[in-house]
Amino acid sequence: MSDESDPPTESGPTPPGISLRAGFALSELDLAQLWIASLTLGGTLSQAELEAALRGELSLSGHEHDVVAQAINDYFTERGQNHPVAYSVEIEERSHRRHPG
Repeated sequence: MSDESDPPTESGPTPPGISLRAGFALSELDLAQLWIASLTLGGTLSQAELEAALRGELSLSGHEHDVVAQAINDYFTERGQNHPVAYSVEIEERSHRRHPG
């Protein structure tokens, strides 16, 4: 999954399937806002764990990835944009397409 993407615009959709890190970077959320949004959605990560995951230093379970992805995607959909961050099932499907077997 790529961390590169065009920034979202009001007039155009945000490309789907980007990483948590890229989605967070494209949003105007700060770490504390994302952490609180994640907790609200049922996440259990500490703020330090979330920060480490966004830096790529901590692997998340599918559930935790999806909670953070939902929090970021909610930010964009509340602004009338696409939901750009891939969920764990989308990542898994891409992986299987690249490496069948």
